[in-house]
Parts: sequence; C-alpha cells; structure tokens
Amino acid sequence: TLFAESLTDDSIRLLADDLQRNGQASPILATGKGLIIDGERRWRAAKLLGWPEVEVTRVKVTSRRAVLARIIGSVSATRHMTLREQVRVYRAYRKQLQRDHGRPVGRPASDADGDYMTPDQIKLAAMKLAHIPFRSIELMGQLVAIFDRATEDVQERVNTFELSISRAYESIRRPKEDEAVMSEVLD
Repeated sequence: TLFAESLTDDSIRLLADDLQRNGQASPILATGKGLIIDGERRWRAAKLLGWPEVEVTRVKVTSRRAVLARIIGSVSATRHMTLREQVRVYRAYRKQLQRDHGRPVGRPASDADGDYMTPDQIKLAAMKLAHIPFRSIELMGQLVAIFDRATEDVQERVNTFELSISRAYESIRRPKEDEAVMSEVLD
C-alpha cells in the first residue's frame, strides 16, 4: 500500500481508543467492489474493537487511475504526512500529470500547441496537489533523491528531522568525500 508506514499497530490502537471514546466521525470511502479509498486505519481500528459494522460511503470510480487519484487526494488532504509519504504522493501526482498533460516523448518543444505542461509546471503542480509546504523544485528533487538513494538510516533521520535535507543530499552527491562527515553526523 502507498502509505503502509501509517498502518502501524500503535497508530491503529490509538485510533481504536479514539473510536471507542468518540465513535466514528466520518465514513470510510470505498468503491462498489469494497476497495477502501479512504479509511483503511479506521476500518482496522473498528475491526480491532470487534465492531460488526462501520459507516461506509460507496463512491463510483471508472478506472484504476481514478481510484489512485482519489486515494492520493484523500490522504494528502486529510492528515499530516511524513516526508517519505510526501515524496510518494508527489511522485504519484507527477506521474499522473506527466501522463495526462506532459508532452509526448519525442515531440519537439517547437511543435507544442499550448496544451502541454512543461516539466517544471508538472513538478510544481504535483507539489501543490501533494500539499508539500515548500515550493522549491530543487529542494523537492533533493528529497526525492534522498528517498531513492540514501541508506535507510539517513532516510529515517531525514524523515524524523534529525538530519537536514541539504546535509543528507550532500551525502549521496559525494558519498566518498562525505563518508567521514556523515559518520560524525549520524553518531
């Protein structure tokens, strides 16, 4: 799942406690076939409590892409995301925007008729849709590179704000030169 790290036993237990005290505040969104679009944690928490029923709203979606768009939109708009989750949402939106609005591969820029978005426009739009708080394409690129190439330890330290994005990015840009510096930072 796209946001598996938010489905920890602890987070589900906390939500179950809240459901027990306050009840179900909002319905789970699911497709007609039962695929949960928004509310996976609520469903698991209710199941943990042994509830026989939960409130569900069925939504009509016409394609797999529409389901993915609803899931991403729902998650990114309704809760705080970790940096790792922000990168996942950004990538999903960027891929969808490129597919729907990008220039076809091999089509020269001079042939553009104005209907296509530039790569930078796609990146900025994906950042906005993903509710990413900064508006720097360069910084977003660094964050994506960190979650692509850095060690799990560095990724986790960036994700928990123990290590700055710029410092972590430098470690993957020049790994040999920064090895000693990074070992100092990580110790």
